[in-house]
Amino acid sequence: MSSPVSNREPRRDLQRFIVQNQLAIVVALVVSCLFGAVSITIPPAMFADSGYGFAAWHGTLQNQFNSIIQPSQIDISKDTFAFLATWSPGQYLLPGVLTLLGLKLGEAIILVVTACSISAAIGWLKVLARFSTLNEYAALCLVLLLLTARYATLPYGIYNGGEILLQGLLPWLALWSFDVPRKKPGAALLSALCLTLAAFVAKLSGLIVVVVLISASALTFLLRQRRFNRSLVAACVGTLIVTAFVYYFYIAKGWTALSGSGWHVSLARSIAPFVLPWFAGLSLGDALSFLLQNPHHALMRNSDLNIFILTPAALVALFLFLHWKPQTEQTRALKLFTGIYFVLNGLIFVELLLHGGIDPEERHFRLIGLLFIICAAVAAHELISARKIYWVLPVLLSSLYGLASFAVHATANMTATETYSWTAQPTADKGAIDYLQQAFQRDRRSSIFVLTSADQEVILPYQARTLVLEVDFTPLSNLPISYHGRVQGKIYIIIADRLATGEKARRVINAFENYHSSHRLRFGHTSVFVLS
Repeated sequence: MSSPVSNREPRRDLQRFIVQNQLAIVVALVVSCLFGAVSITIPPAMFADSGYGFAAWHGTLQNQFNSIIQPSQIDISKDTFAFLATWSPGQYLLPGVLTLLGLKLGEAIILVVTACSISAAIGWLKVLARFSTLNEYAALCLVLLLLTARYATLPYGIYNGGEILLQGLLPWLALWSFDVPRKKPGAALLSALCLTLAAFVAKLSGLIVVVVLISASALTFLLRQRRFNRSLVAACVGTLIVTAFVYYFYIAKGWTALSGSGWHVSLARSIAPFVLPWFAGLSLGDALSFLLQNPHHALMRNSDLNIFILTPAALVALFLFLHWKPQTEQTRALKLFTGIYFVLNGLIFVELLLHGGIDPEERHFRLIGLLFIICAAVAAHELISARKIYWVLPVLLSSLYGLASFAVHATANMTATETYSWTAQPTADKGAIDYLQQAFQRDRRSSIFVLTSADQEVILPYQARTLVLEVDFTPLSNLPISYHGRVQGKIYIIIADRLATGEKARRVINAFENYHSSHRLRFGHTSVFVLS
């Protein structure tokens, strides 16, 4: 799929793109910076996945690359090292490096999130510009959609690690896959090596994205040109080299979602990869989950029912896509490429959902969802360029949920700000955090700090000896039974009050077999047990 302006100099192409879309680009910069400014003032929380990532960053700073360092169950005076293969390292490497320059972690996170948001918005605008000459109004609406959808605003309130990193990379990966047939084989090989590695660093599933993209590009070229292309072969080789390298030196060292966790056969999981992509670009599937499975007022417990509710609308969207008759060679190539990607990606995720360790969530289908939005924009250009209301409706539909989500998280984070890391810590009271930080300043590495939520890892310096036990979400039977030995200092266990008198708390306290004296300190909604 060559560009309509592929014969012009790249610099002139860039200048023309900027001139034609200057308002949309300025809006992308301003809106992203506004979100960033709010989140610098009201710092973000983070999911447990990112908490484990920063635990691995702490291990990296102690010369154990990408490893979580924890006390040994055999002798807690010694440490064990566990390589973290479950998630890719980009989620902590980028913010972590910025903290080495003097920024607090929360500030570094927001800089990364803001940069990725700008990258995603401008990148998808460039994808659209490749296939259509939409007016400035349409470009502006697309940018607002990409910046205010829930998947774009969520990381400003709750850092989701690799998700936002991959979002910032997705449009550029798509553009690269479009351009591969026109590159020289050497350039195609080099770009494949670099971008496949970048996709992996951003998120493990980035490897799947690149493999499916280059496969779709190769099949599109083969079906249209009826011949092979040496550049595509070179790009495939480069992608396979990096994938094999990553598997041997990273993925094979531990458990990942690709490792499999038994079969989970159901009709909903089987059709989800072909239903959810139609709504992923607008976050409509997430909105439906919020309405029906909100923990505060759940209307349905079984989230599989969401798939069946969305299926009729997905069939309508599929019908419209199949009956779209593109008017140019470029848009015909776009339709074919998107359709091939949809099928290949769907087949891969059917296997992962049925046999892998992942759930049918909309986030897995963000790229194809956004490709469908690009196709819809191109297909409806003549109609909607004259009727601006058709641009406004999808933006409002998606943005209302995204902006409401941002406001809710910002409000919650206002009362949970932790000043050392400059992150929000909703699972622990500020008084309890201050107590642990003072204890570390006094005891240093002679004591052990048991954290019952992975996001709490960032409240202490990387030198602290920590043990993360996800007490709230781990079944009682899976919590450790015993930790042997003693340390020179004390054992500090931080836990939410609602769990402090339950069986899980007793299991954790009693696991330290050589400690028979404990007392409980209460700080707001949090308790700290001190074992000595």
